Amino acid sequence: MDKIKVAVMFGGCSSEYDVSLQSASSVIKSINKDKYDLILIGITKEGEFYLYNGDIDKIEKDEWCDSNWCLRVTISTNRSDHGIIVLDKERKIIPIDIAFPVLHGQNGEDGRLQGLLELADIKYVGCDMASSMIAMDKHLAHTLVGLAGIKTPKSFLFNKYNSREEILESIKVIDFPV
Repeated sequence: MDKIKVAVMFGGCSSEYDVSLQSASSVIKSINKDKYDLILIGITKEGEFYLYNGDIDKIEKDEWCDSNWCLRVTISTNRSDHGIIVLDKERKIIPIDIAFPVLHGQNGEDGRLQGLLELADIKYVGCDMASSMIAMDKHLAHTLVGLAGIKTPKSFLFNKYNSREEILESIKVIDFPV
């Protein structure tokens, strides 16, 4: 029986980049190599996708992105490819059976990568695009839960444009001591 080709994706444009490297390293070391053929796809902090063929320990140390071990790739959005395109001189498609995104935070678990995989018709581990997006947006999740009739505590959404006075006024509404 052929091994299942699993694209383990790690890194990414996120403040949680380093956490992703630690998590991915654990997944890669733990997965059953007799059953699964791993295709490692590292994403730099700048958003560059690379096929990584180097030492697994270098991922955890953030020493993985080296031209000796990496080839630039992209996910093929051609739904019949079900894989990644290697962007070197010999452009080739590497088919994958399933993607395993081990990314944290923005651009990893917020639905963006899941949407790309769905567009490409590549199966993946984890929540779908909408669920990922809602779970990542705490204010939206809180609002939707409240609209469904589930009791939720009062909350407020602040951003960098709110003045100190606006924030303090909102806190007074819930009798929070200032």
